Parts: sequence; C-alpha cells; structure tokens
Amino acid sequence: FFHPTSVMFRVVVGSYQHVLYGFDVTNASALEKNDKSKNEEDDEHNQSTSEEEQQSTANTTAIRLKPRFSCSQLHTGAIKAIAVQSSGTFCVSGSTDETIKILNLKKNVEVGSLLEHEGAITAVSFYSTTHMISSGEDGKICVWKTKEWELLWTIKAHKGGVNGFSIHPSGRIIISVGKDSHLRLWNLITGKSAFDKKLPFVPSGVIWSPSGNHYAIIHSYHVLIYNQEGEELHDLTGEDNKELLAWAFITDTLFAAGGGDKFVGGWGITNGLVVHLFSGDLNRISGIFSA
Repeated sequence: FFHPTSVMFRVVVGSYQHVLYGFDVTNASALEKNDKSKNEEDDEHNQSTSEEEQQSTANTTAIRLKPRFSCSQLHTGAIKAIAVQSSGTFCVSGSTDETIKILNLKKNVEVGSLLEHEGAITAVSFYSTTHMISSGEDGKICVWKTKEWELLWTIKAHKGGVNGFSIHPSGRIIISVGKDSHLRLWNLITGKSAFDKKLPFVPSGVIWSPSGNHYAIIHSYHVLIYNQEGEELHDLTGEDNKELLAWAFITDTLFAAGGGDKFVGGWGITNGLVVHLFSGDLNRISGIFSA
C-alpha cells in the first residue's frame, strides 16, 4: 500500500494526556537520494560527491516522522491500549475512562465508541479483519465482530482485572492472565474456559509466539517461555532487574523486551541467551511492536 521511497509504514501512539497521535514514517535517505539523482545533471556539486559519501548514503537508513493526525477529544482519561487492523482501516484505543474508541484511519474520522467495560481498558487486539478483542480492569474479555461492531461474547475472565491476553494465531483460543494470578485459556468458538492454572506470582502480561508453538508470561523483570504443553523452557531475566513494561516476539525464536532501564533486550528462546541489547535515550521503554 505504501511506496517504499516515501511512506514506509504508519505509527499510532497514545498518551497519558488522552491524546492519540498518528505519524507517517518516511525513508529520508531514499527521498534525499532521489532528489539528488533528479538534480544531478543540473548541479555540478553533486557530481563531485566522493565515493565514500555515496557509499555512506547507500548504507544509511534514516527515517523521518511526519505528523498525520492528532485526536485530543477521543478520551477523558489516559490511553492505555491501541490496536490497528491488519488492513490499516480501523484503529481502536482503550482508556482509563472505560471506553474504546474506533477510528477509520483511511478517512481520519471517529466511527464510534464501545461501552461494554466497567473499568479501565487494559488491552485491545485485532484478529485478522473480522474480530477485535478487548479486556479491562472489570475482569472481562469482550469479543467483537468488526463488520457491525457487534458484541459476540462477554467472558468473565478474572477476578480483580485482566492484566493481558493474546490471541492464538489460529484464532480459536485466547490466553489470558489476571490480577488473581491465574493463567487461563479460552475457547473463542464457545466462549468457555479450556484451561486454568494458578501461578505463584501476579503476571504482567502474556503473548503467543507467531507460530503458536510457544508463549511467554511476563512477571516483573522475568520472561518465562513455555511450550504448547505448558512446560517451562527458559527464564529470561531483564537487565539490572528493572520491571519490564513492553515485549514482543520479533520472530518465532527471538523475543524482545524493555522497561525502566532504557534497554531493549533480545533473547533466543531456543537457548535462553541474550543475542541483542539496544540502549535508548528514553527514560523507559513503553512499547515494542514487530510486524
């Protein structure tokens, strides 16, 4: 959909100040290279560019963030969760104001609100283009059909709030964790529980791997990797024992997480070893996404 030399992809960001921002990420190096190529015949200075400078330009990927939209009236509370449909049409945002707002990104207009939850929204996620799932501090998981934004299921998933959930790649089951220290599997066909396990800690979140062969449970500065049978494979520990705030499977065998220590660590889940470690200039890492 996007031209490789202009808009590479789009980023949607929510803030504690209840503002939703949209940015187009452009390949600045490609644009500059194209501009230089067009003006080369008319500009003798470009002809004198050294081989070293040309090689440096070719090997450098510089990006620019171009503001596309900002919405300050969507929510009256902090935005805690965002999800974008795979087609790029719809974006949903969940807030501490207990509402989920729906935006059409292609038209840059608000479509409506979902008001089923009776507590702050903790997570939202799309499955394909057909369904959206949400969770909240009210302990409920809601399954919505995106065609008419019809509520299909309301699941009383946890006592004391849902801390996180993840949709299996098959779209048939959801794994969730809550403040009640339970890990549960839910059958999306029936809306009923398929598995329940009491954990010895309160987990922060949970996520399936892209293939669905593994899942990770996040707890404080630990990432616990399990296989489909529920066997723990590795305990991946964050840098400096700082709480992890964001995580994602980059590939089926590479897991990334970051938090209050300004580092993003990458672990191989087959051996549990750190394979990448990046340092940022931010106070903390609040979100990681892989596409």
